[in-house]
Amino acid sequence: MQVEEGDRTKEAYGVAVDVGTSTVVAHLLHLPSGRTLDAEAKYNSQRVFGAEVTRRILAAEREGTEKLQALVVDDINDLVSLMV
Repeated sequence: MQVEEGDRTKEAYGVAVDVGTSTVVAHLLHLPSGRTLDAEAKYNSQRVFGAEVTRRILAAEREGTEKLQALVVDDINDLVSLMV
């Protein structure tokens, strides 16, 4: 754990992520004010398993969820790195 001196509540930031069927969108938020400071989007990499959610569900049943999860985690990490 890292502890810093002083009141840092005005410096709190967060990321809101929307994982959609075709895109993943991330918003960098200044939490005290609720303002969006930046936003990035990219195509959902899970689409390699199919454009429709039902095809992705079938792929997860056949192959497990690890590959699908890794793809969306990579997408989120890519978006966050673009905003920082």
